[in-house]
Amino acid sequence: AYQNLVSFDSNGFTLGSTSSSNVINYASESHVAWNWKANGSGSSNEEGSINTTSTSANTDAGFSISTYTGNETAGATIGHGLNETPELVIIKRRAGASNPWVVGSLQPLASMDFTDAMYLDQSGAVIDILGFFNDQAPSSTLVTIGDGAYVNAPSGTYVMYCWHSVEGYSKVGAYVGNGNADGTFVYCGFRPKWVMVKRTDSTYEWMIKDSVRDTINPIKGLDNLYAENSTSEGNLDNSTSNYVDFLSNGFKMRTSDNGTNATSPYLFYAIAETPFKNANGR
Repeated sequence: AYQNLVSFDSNGFTLGSTSSSNVINYASESHVAWNWKANGSGSSNEEGSINTTSTSANTDAGFSISTYTGNETAGATIGHGLNETPELVIIKRRAGASNPWVVGSLQPLASMDFTDAMYLDQSGAVIDILGFFNDQAPSSTLVTIGDGAYVNAPSGTYVMYCWHSVEGYSKVGAYVGNGNADGTFVYCGFRPKWVMVKRTDSTYEWMIKDSVRDTINPIKGLDNLYAENSTSEGNLDNSTSNYVDFLSNGFKMRTSDNGTNATSPYLFYAIAETPFKNANGR
């Protein structure tokens, strides 16, 4: 029997044994794990019209996890537990294999607001659907959802992740590429350790780069991983020049690749390696 993730622990997590090369603890294979720390098991948040079964919020890190049961009511609200308005919201129905990961964000530069959404497990462009976020941006206490089955089916069970930027620690944002090998510089206010980028106007992958797997600039396209794709490291755009520099205060594209630096809008989320006052370029 498969034993993937056995437990979350106070100082990490425990993996089980497996006989399959497609899972997370296969012998002699390399793996990477990215972790967001919330605040323990949490408790019910009753600020919205839907009480969460549990909300665990790390307000210092600008990150929360909530679980809830849907009621198929357009305009229903859910308390997210943070002290600021979320800039990135991801919701997943927990039952049924065909239910996508719904992504909402307020990023005008990326031609995206909460009238729109994308799917984290698919590579498609932004779509305009009222049923996801009811065309209403979150507030400092609540996330508003529509009556669509992916986010609010009657008696459906869901998990919701919320993030907002934290100065010197994380950045949810957007940029427009310049279509040039001397690419766009994206200011974060810190040196990134992990960056995820998604082109919003066309079908391209959710590209993930980090400085753990690739420790020297430029960070290469051949080390890309993709949120929506189970493939191993590599560049799905078939370009070996999909390079990015991680700098002391942001990241800079070193490519004209369509997935990261066409003259198009992009959504990104970045996590810092160290606070800005201690960061150095590489």
